[in-house]
Amino acid sequence: MNTILDPKRNEGLVLVTQAFFGEFGFLREPLRSLGPVFSVASWMPRSEAETSTEYKQIIPYMVLYNSETELIASYVRKGGGEARLEDKVSVGFGGHVEWLKDRHTDDPTEPWLAFRRGMHREREEEIGKVIGPVREELWGLLNTNESPVDDVHLGVVYLYDMADAGMIGGKEAEIKWAVPEFLLDSGDLELWSRLCVKELVRMEKKGTSDA
Repeated sequence: MNTILDPKRNEGLVLVTQAFFGEFGFLREPLRSLGPVFSVASWMPRSEAETSTEYKQIIPYMVLYNSETELIASYVRKGGGEARLEDKVSVGFGGHVEWLKDRHTDDPTEPWLAFRRGMHREREEEIGKVIGPVREELWGLLNTNESPVDDVHLGVVYLYDMADAGMIGGKEAEIKWAVPEFLLDSGDLELWSRLCVKELVRMEKKGTSDA
């Protein structure tokens, strides 16, 4: 797909990659997988990307966790985002990488640079200003096929350990810090969040057994 990158014409462009993955679920080998994701990434009008199952929109999906209290940040989706996920409980912060907002001025066609800029923009918009040190970990990929939303989105998951940090602004007032097992039992989690919380619970149990 060759899109003419003209800012006046491409207000609705989002970053996509080819939907070539054979595995589904929460994929925990991101460092090996990110190469193929971004080597075939390109820009596409969002109106087309929402219905084209040959491509997946690349979504930064940031999960906030406190390793000291073992609590995870959650919120209820209300307006301004994906309408098909309205009223679902989520632990993921992030959104679409957009051409006009996130392209890198030095190399506007470079998808990885645009992704990082888009992720940082979404973090500021949704999480707000972070006070103190944050440990950021590239955690995995979310590739699911259980709904029309899944068919056209690919999540790149980052885990943020907020044990030594706080935040001001963003969704701060809407965030509830919860016990991961409680969220799993609630039944209100969106699919991507459920997969992330399950992985976090698995990690916690493994850490306890290794201690």
